[in-house]
Amino acid sequence: MENYKIEKKLGSGTFGEVFLASDLRNNQFYAIKEIDTVPEDSRELQREIKILQAIKSFCHMHLLCFEDIFEENQKTYIITEYLSGYDLNAYRECRRHQNSRNDEKGI
Repeated sequence: MENYKIEKKLGSGTFGEVFLASDLRNNQFYAIKEIDTVPEDSRELQREIKILQAIKSFCHMHLLCFEDIFEENQKTYIITEYLSGYDLNAYRECRRHQNSRNDEKGI
């Protein structure tokens, strides 16, 4: 985490907390999800980490761009692009609503 400065907490969920952070190397903002790494319950987390590492260079216009993932002090950090001005849950709900309307129209 030495390359990032936590600016503020954005939210929390079942698996961890999400923070807005600035990258000290390039002054860009990122969302950082901090997850407690629990050894006896880490099989699913390790699988997710491997998937995220495999798609690290992949960025699609309909997905958040994944930047990095690393472990430090028994925590896992997932770094993604930061969507300024968007609440990700509200955005996801809006997309779900649009998709269901398109399904009704046969689009």
